[in-house]
Amino acid sequence: MPSEKIITVFGSSRPLEGEPDYEDARALGRGLAERGFAVCTGGYGGVMAGVSRGAKKAGGKTYGVTADFFSAKANAWVDVEVRVATWQDRLFELIRLADGFGRSCPRTHSPRSVISGSPSSSACAKWSLPIERRGVRRMAV
Repeated sequence: MPSEKIITVFGSSRPLEGEPDYEDARALGRGLAERGFAVCTGGYGGVMAGVSRGAKKAGGKTYGVTADFFSAKANAWVDVEVRVATWQDRLFELIRLADGFGRSCPRTHSPRSVISGSPSSSACAKWSLPIERRGVRRMAV
């Protein structure tokens, strides 16, 4: 496992460059990288590309967890692609790599992005997995 602190960010693949949700994701990635975090996403488009792009432009390291299940390639801002076989393997790997979790909230739900060391207060709330808090405190970016 990498020695840097990694924040896995969950978000939709739908936002396009220039749309508010994409630009919010870019700002989140930039903010995380500026604070010394590496980012990990699902590696494809939308929020995943926005977060990766923002982090990369700020000099951060980016991870993308992609799956053979999907035919798409990782986005251009992913430094390290972690390729797994299935959609389920992808979800577990996104969680395994993380020291903390984030989600880029659509503007219809919240104008801010959330970072947490606990999956129970992030986008992972619907999963009941034994993931420990790993020293990343809750903060808004």
